[in-house]
Amino acid sequence: MVFRIELGLRTLPDGSVCNHRESARAVIAENGRILLLRTRKGDYKFPGGAIKPGESREEALLREVAEETGYTDIEVMEELGSTAQIRRDLYEKEKYFRIESSFYLCRLLSKKNQGQSLDPNEIRQGLKLEFVTIGEAIRANERALADGSEQPYDWVPRETAALREIAKCPL
Repeated sequence: MVFRIELGLRTLPDGSVCNHRESARAVIAENGRILLLRTRKGDYKFPGGAIKPGESREEALLREVAEETGYTDIEVMEELGSTAQIRRDLYEKEKYFRIESSFYLCRLLSKKNQGQSLDPNEIRQGLKLEFVTIGEAIRANERALADGSEQPYDWVPRETAALREIAKCPL
């Protein structure tokens, strides 16, 4: 593992309740660019998502990448790093939320694409596939964080921190 990033709160207040989620995210590199999902707000996020009960990280990663990108012929090569973030839960305001994300270097084995299979929330977010340089993605996410006109998605700080670390890795 190359990086480990802690974001948000370091400790929880005594007696607090914390919901927890583990996720797996793909870093798919090709010709100096990486495959990311651009939102309607203009920020970028890695394909991937929550690990369901009974799934391995790799199984969740392959399922999420297929759903969000349409690519199904992928090789998971190595874990690059992880992030952990604790914040207030967006849905249960009296609770906290901890999300741990593992980032894996992956390779497309085939350009065959079956099309995205997005859930209603992902459709609202306007997720579109783009191969971009890491620098382009970092700059777009930094603009989203600095722009006061619209609240950025809660993942933008995590994805930006991971992008900065991944920029240091040979892909």
